[in-house]
Amino acid sequence: MTTESKDGNREQIDYWNGDAGARWVIAQRQIDELLEPITHAALRMAAVGPGSDVIEIGCGCGSTMLELAEQVGPSGSVLGVDVSSPMLTQARARLDAAPARVSFELADAGAYAFAPASADLIFSRFGVMFFSDPVAAFANMRVALRPGGRLVFACWQPIAENEWITVPLAAALTHLPVPEVPEPGAPGPFALGDPQRVRDILAGAGFHGVALEDFRSALRIRGTIEEVMQFYQEIGPLSRLVREAELEPDVRAQAVAAVERALLEHCGADGIRFGSASWLVSAAI
Repeated sequence: MTTESKDGNREQIDYWNGDAGARWVIAQRQIDELLEPITHAALRMAAVGPGSDVIEIGCGCGSTMLELAEQVGPSGSVLGVDVSSPMLTQARARLDAAPARVSFELADAGAYAFAPASADLIFSRFGVMFFSDPVAAFANMRVALRPGGRLVFACWQPIAENEWITVPLAAALTHLPVPEVPEPGAPGPFALGDPQRVRDILAGAGFHGVALEDFRSALRIRGTIEEVMQFYQEIGPLSRLVREAELEPDVRAQAVAAVERALLEHCGADGIRFGSASWLVSAAI
C-alpha cells in the first residue's frame, strides 16, 4: 500500500519505513515497558467506554491499540493509523484476536481522508509530534470527530526536562561533535514541548477546551547494562549520533563507553531508572 501523505512529511515517512521502523519492532517490548507509566496515565485521561469508536494516531506496534480495544469491547471499534509499514505489520499480528472491531491504515494522519464524524475519540501516545504543518494535520484529524468528540494525546516536554535522554546524550557528546540544533517546533520527538505552542496549534485547528497536564514519572529500562546499551544505540536521538552517524571506530567506542558509565550511575536491581516529563493533552470540538 502506498502511504497517503503530504510532501512535507516525506522525510518522516521514509525514516519510519526504513531501518528505524524495523528496529522499533525489535525493541517493542522495551519501549512498551519504558512508556508504561505514561501510557496508563494517558488512557486514564481518555476514559474511553464500551461501544466507543476510537482512532489512534501513530499506533506503532499496537500495544495501546490493544488496551483501547479491550476498553471499547466488541460493540466498539479502533482504527490505527501509522506511516510505518514494519510497525503496522507487527500491530496486525498482535491484534489478530482483539476484543473489538480493529482496522489499520498505512497513512499520514495529516493527509488521510478520514470518514467525517466517525469517531468519539482521537488518541495518541507520542505519535503527533512529527507533522510538518501541525495546524493543518490536527484540523484534518478533527474532521473525524463526532459532535462532542475528544482529542487526547501524550507528547514530550522539552528535552531538558527528560533525563532519560539528556544523561546518555550528554555523556556521548563528550566525545562527539555537537549536532545541529533543529529549528524550534521542527518535526521530531520534542516538537510539542512548548505548552503555549500546543494551545495555539489546537486552537488554530478548531479545537477548544485545550488542557495540558504536567505528568512526570520515573521511566525504567529493564535488563542488563549490555541490553540497555543496545536499546539506546537502536532507539531515539542517541541512536542517530552513535549508531547512524559516520564515525571513526575509536570515536564511536569512546562515546559508547562514556554512555555506559553514565547509565551505570542510574542502574538498580530492576534496571535503569530515569526521570521523564510529558504533557497529557486533552481538547474537544
